[in-house]
Amino acid sequence: MKDSEIITVANEKGIRIIQVESLLGVKVEDYVCTFYIENGEFFSCTHSMKDVEKLLPEHFCRISRNTVVNIKKIKTIELRQREVVLTSGNAFSYSRRNAKLIRDKLSNNGSNGSV
Repeated sequence: MKDSEIITVANEKGIRIIQVESLLGVKVEDYVCTFYIENGEFFSCTHSMKDVEKLLPEHFCRISRNTVVNIKKIKTIELRQREVVLTSGNAFSYSRRNAKLIRDKLSNNGSNGSV
């Protein structure tokens, strides 16, 4: 994975330059890849999740088969609903398989520990 400050993605209408720090997450549904950005905007294109993961730095984590989130933007993790809630209020479901990976990424991302 690259550690750059911006990523560029393109669709049939144009090219979008996205600041990595403002990127909340990426979700792929029905062959459409949607980038969720902090200011409430989103940008859709037809990239695969594999291609997108190559663009993103280490502080992004795959939480399910079709979703990657910015670990730095996680506000809460709802255990019963199996959802990650971001600072923007967006909520994404995570898979049981990735629960440990999410916890490991959070602890390795400089968090102050847990209570």
